[in-house]
Amino acid sequence: MESIDLVPADPANGSAAPVAGAVWPDTVEPAVLVALDPGVPAGLDHSPDVLVIGGGVLGLSTAMQLRRAGAGRVVVVERDRLASHASGGAGALITPDTRAWEDPPAVAALAVESADMLRAFDVECGGATGLRSMDMLTALPFDLPEGFRPGPPTERIDAAGLGSIEPELHGAVCGLLVRDQAHVNPLRYAAELAARAGTTATGVTALGFDVDRGRVVAVRTSHGDFTPGAVVLATGRTGLPVPQIPERWVKGHLIATEPASFRLRVGLSTPGGLVVQLADGRLVTGGTRHEGDESPGADPVATAEIFAHLAGILPAASGLRITHRWSCFRPATADGVAVADRVPGVDNAWCTAGHDAIGILMAAVTGRILAEWITAGDRPARAAALAWDRPARTDRGAPAA
Repeated sequence: MESIDLVPADPANGSAAPVAGAVWPDTVEPAVLVALDPGVPAGLDHSPDVLVIGGGVLGLSTAMQLRRAGAGRVVVVERDRLASHASGGAGALITPDTRAWEDPPAVAALAVESADMLRAFDVECGGATGLRSMDMLTALPFDLPEGFRPGPPTERIDAAGLGSIEPELHGAVCGLLVRDQAHVNPLRYAAELAARAGTTATGVTALGFDVDRGRVVAVRTSHGDFTPGAVVLATGRTGLPVPQIPERWVKGHLIATEPASFRLRVGLSTPGGLVVQLADGRLVTGGTRHEGDESPGADPVATAEIFAHLAGILPAASGLRITHRWSCFRPATADGVAVADRVPGVDNAWCTAGHDAIGILMAAVTGRILAEWITAGDRPARAAALAWDRPARTDRGAPAA
């Protein structure tokens, strides 16, 4: 018998704490927040067919896909409330067609599949995820080489054309326009997944595994031991002492403003972060990348810089009041591509981790891949792009100055 302790987030730094101060709780009805914190239900099944550890959108999506694939009894356990960490702090843009600039082709194809799944899910839910289609403009303060041709579905926009795409935009030299991208409300999405994910329990901390002859035979938690048929780790970072893909935290900051009197025609991505306008007129902007900073809470200097950047590219926003400031820790891998694979050396345990800023985008397809693998017994071919032993990346492919 081997005992494997999960490596916890350090409680001395911000990565251990739920996101505080985000705008999203103020955009949903109280019933959504109640659904995201069910507590421990009476008679919680401690011997499910599959135990999912982690109640962000990746864990919830995997649980839902497992149920739909016929996996049987599925239980999700989460230390805090559902979608309380990276999922609840995300900007939540759904931009699959921009992933070809940054990801290997196989991963970019998964992003497109995942976005299509999310759109279909939103239709199934009657629009309850808050999904809104929008065009996405990457606005750059530098020109791209004359020979740079992004190819469909991306359209290169020169300086003269930017004003017709987004009249409020200031200071950009050129842009890359992608039609028909989207934005989703992360808490609404999580609540709809949770309603279809089997049994969810909050306030339950997973502590470790007991493994016998290559199989998990028990999962130790703060609410007693579980003896599941299979286990999925979906806690952002694997929490496992495995060296194949080094993991790290990336701290990101965002702010939200009061409703603006103007309406943006597109979502914006700039070197200073994203800008998306909510249905009520509020602007959400930011998405910084502070590596090595594991301090809790939002840094006032970072949030001030975000607002200064917003006012610089959208002068009409300069007089708006900031209503929300927050930060969250995005789990990332050394090569910038997530993992969705079997736990090394364990036959009945899988993990998904390291999705960085695109966990909400990738949740649907990641859940489908893991559900297919667990229920059919064979690894889906497209899962190779997210394997522990994938080829090392050498080029992120993003436009650069």
